[in-house]
Amino acid sequence: MEEVNHWTTVVKCNLCGEIPRNAPLYHCPLQHQYCIDCYTDLKRRYRGYLKSGATCVICKISGVFTQSNINTHFLNKIKAKPGIGRPYRYNANQIVSGKGCTNNFSRIETKEQDRENITIEGLFQLPTEDLKRLLGRKNGYSTPFTTKEPQPLGIIPKANSRNLPSHQSKIPIKCPHKFCKKVVAPSTFVTHFKHEHSTIPKYSVERGKELCIPCDVSIIEHYSNFCLAMITVYEFNKIDVKHSHSSQSVIKTCGKFSQQVPIDSFWLMVTGSSERKPNVSSAIYWMFCPSEERYQITIELCSKHDSISLSTFCEVHNSCQKLKFNDIASCLHCLLVSQASFGALLQEGPELNLRITIH
Repeated sequence: MEEVNHWTTVVKCNLCGEIPRNAPLYHCPLQHQYCIDCYTDLKRRYRGYLKSGATCVICKISGVFTQSNINTHFLNKIKAKPGIGRPYRYNANQIVSGKGCTNNFSRIETKEQDRENITIEGLFQLPTEDLKRLLGRKNGYSTPFTTKEPQPLGIIPKANSRNLPSHQSKIPIKCPHKFCKKVVAPSTFVTHFKHEHSTIPKYSVERGKELCIPCDVSIIEHYSNFCLAMITVYEFNKIDVKHSHSSQSVIKTCGKFSQQVPIDSFWLMVTGSSERKPNVSSAIYWMFCPSEERYQITIELCSKHDSISLSTFCEVHNSCQKLKFNDIASCLHCLLVSQASFGALLQEGPELNLRITIH
């Protein structure tokens, strides 16, 4: 509300640009606003699988639109009395009383705040340097865009303080793998998979590095979760010897601490839809981590010779209770592949390549 100079700018429809006559208003996942008529038209043109879903014409994101709490009386009041907004009501300008005046005030205008623009860093929720390395990757290696400034002690700092999770949720988790359904504590989730599901492949990969996993689509079952792999992600404590200004003894001592530091464990899952008709049947690939920390992931499914590929950039699913197909698909934390897409990928051979990068 700090940058809004009038209430009419708050309730305008982003599609028709008019103040709606009737409530409620509807918002897309990125909070773009639509009136009832425009929202009804968007639902009519929507061809997705979500019930009551629509596609935003501004951000092109599909999902279930949320309903606002504004009422029709307020909309009519704004149209009848456009001065209800009071432009100076919500800004931070100081009001100073003049000397010898009781009713006259002089406003000291502060510097106008820069409007928040949508940036690539904000959309991907990654620092600029990490995003440049991700977009600059070519043929398996990343192009160095920037050079890091020398550190006083010669130790390269870790990427973020979120690397070490503060504490995991203590709510018991129902094992999502096939028909196990055992209730497991989050602290023993790794142990449960090592002993109860020992046949599941286990991988270890450095954070930000690509992991290629062979993918067998014959294991996918309708309305059933299947764990493809358990992945442990780690980072390195590195010593920048070239730019270090410390003595050799200090560098040698710090070098002993250069080792792999585990961050978290992740479970790569695949879930088949409940629909069995070929034209609507699909499957989703998603990553699960029972942690309160938020991670991003790149999932890419390729044909045998990498001539066809499907990819997505999304968040790792961390909800311990919503682990069904509709729950995962509705929050878009997955790579959705239709049955027709599987047919195109399998034309080169029965073996597919599944590439995972955890950011």
